[in-house]
Amino acid sequence: MKRLFTLSLRRKIILACLICLIIPGYTAFLAVSYSTKDILVEQAIKEQKKSLELSDTYISNLLKRMIYICNYIQFDSDFIRILKMNGEANLDQSDEVMSQNIISDKLNNLTYSGERTYITILLPNGKSFTNYPYSEFNPIKFEETSWFGHLTNMRAFDVYWVGSIPTYLESEKQRNPYVLTLGKTLRTPSGKTYAYVIASIYENEINGAFPSDGLEEETMLIDEDGMIISSHNADQIGRQLAYADRIPHQADPVLITIEGQRRLLFTQPLSIGKWKLLLNTPYDAVVGKVNAIYAANFAIQGAMFCVLIVILVYLLRQFTAPIIKLERVATLVESGDLSVRSNIRGKDEVGKLGKSFDHMIDQVELMIERITLEQTQKRKAEIAMLQAQINPHFLFNTLNSIRLRVLMKGDEENADIIASLSSLLRMTINRNNSMIPLIEEIEMVMNYVDLLNYRHKDNMTVDVDASRDTLTMEVPRFFLQPLIENAYIHGFQQRAGEISLRSWVEGQLMCVAVHDKGIGMSSEQLERLRLSLTVEEIQDGNKEMAASSFSGIGLRNVYTRMRMIYGPRFELRIESEPGQGTFILFLIPIQAGEQTTC
Repeated sequence: MKRLFTLSLRRKIILACLICLIIPGYTAFLAVSYSTKDILVEQAIKEQKKSLELSDTYISNLLKRMIYICNYIQFDSDFIRILKMNGEANLDQSDEVMSQNIISDKLNNLTYSGERTYITILLPNGKSFTNYPYSEFNPIKFEETSWFGHLTNMRAFDVYWVGSIPTYLESEKQRNPYVLTLGKTLRTPSGKTYAYVIASIYENEINGAFPSDGLEEETMLIDEDGMIISSHNADQIGRQLAYADRIPHQADPVLITIEGQRRLLFTQPLSIGKWKLLLNTPYDAVVGKVNAIYAANFAIQGAMFCVLIVILVYLLRQFTAPIIKLERVATLVESGDLSVRSNIRGKDEVGKLGKSFDHMIDQVELMIERITLEQTQKRKAEIAMLQAQINPHFLFNTLNSIRLRVLMKGDEENADIIASLSSLLRMTINRNNSMIPLIEEIEMVMNYVDLLNYRHKDNMTVDVDASRDTLTMEVPRFFLQPLIENAYIHGFQQRAGEISLRSWVEGQLMCVAVHDKGIGMSSEQLERLRLSLTVEEIQDGNKEMAASSFSGIGLRNVYTRMRMIYGPRFELRIESEPGQGTFILFLIPIQAGEQTTC
């Protein structure tokens, strides 16, 4: 009930109208359905019974055809004479060939296309006659089956219905996996067996006659024990029906529940043999024709309902359109879009509200622009201040060392050192561009290392492996030098050492890695260093590190500077272990418009 009061006015009115239409419509719908349901169910049951009777007629004719073939072989004088003659052991070869030809012609005349019947005549001495090639199947294998023993104990005029067995013809196993088979024993008047007749038809010819009208029904042929003989589902053939004990014995259908679904079972005993047809269909599908009457009644009320809804919605849209528009604009503003305006004007309360709302957005947008401008100027000032923090003592000390050495030796071997210092000094003094190509930053680092080795008479080396497509990408000036200086001071403890500098591209990121092979850091020191990159103020333990670098920037100031330039997409990762050195990785977003050609 509380949720109802939270709906909009438009939805409340629509909901009230829907309730007034649905309740009487549903009442009339139930009245009609109950009055017609029993009649339609009875009619549907009659139609199902009629379908089963038609299937019974067709299937029984197929089975009678098989019996007729067996009886014809049993009582035809030519068959009797030839079969008894071939049962003798001293029959010569010419008589055997003649017998084979005669019987083959007679067997072929007994069958025709469309209802193919495979006939096997098996003699006790192992000889056989068939209307199919021996390459497809050797008839002597029938004697190895479990059901063949029943034929030896049968009387002369009895028929043994084997049921469905796997197709024994190799060429038909894929298209027709099962055949329906019967057997008959041929005996002399004295009771001596002189032949066995085995007839088979495709099981598909049986299930092809099953009624099916798309109601998710199951039709199958079962024996008196509930064993499935024929079904559209070949996997069920030869299995015991799970609900065999609930199959009705009378003509009327039975309503049972199978796996939570109500099903109607119809049975139709075949006019020949002890088999019967079973139709298992959903009860709801049988009574589905009731939906036609339901739909007619529902269509009338639905048409009235639609007309009223169209009129109602039109009027409500006219009355509430300004309110809906104002609500949508407020939603967009809430999501951060301050460029939208409602433009609702008028002399009523809604028009005044729209005008006030638009004026409020104008004031908010103006305030945000002012704050953004102030923050931008503040960030530029901070970056300029950080770049301006250059400690001149290193330059002065280096210049004095070069000057003294030149005065003492009076030669030109220090020309390269002076050139390196000149380049470094030029890069330091020139502040016109805060961003430079990576190759210039690497050259500045190499000049710095040359000066460092000259000043301290050490041999610190930098191994550079820069991907070619990163050399022209612009990076902030002096973002690598503080790392080299920290490695020399803290990693190598102002002694010789080796540093590797690598760069490559991964997706939309340029990766720059600096790895010194110095003394490394303990896990506690590493954790303190990582924490110093996230706090607002440099802790006391990190002030010395920041102040000791050449530029005065330090690792934390480098990180702060990079975050100001690239924002949250920039990442700095630090790994270190005692004795393994320190690994620092810059993940720098590639700026729009940068070229990555090799």
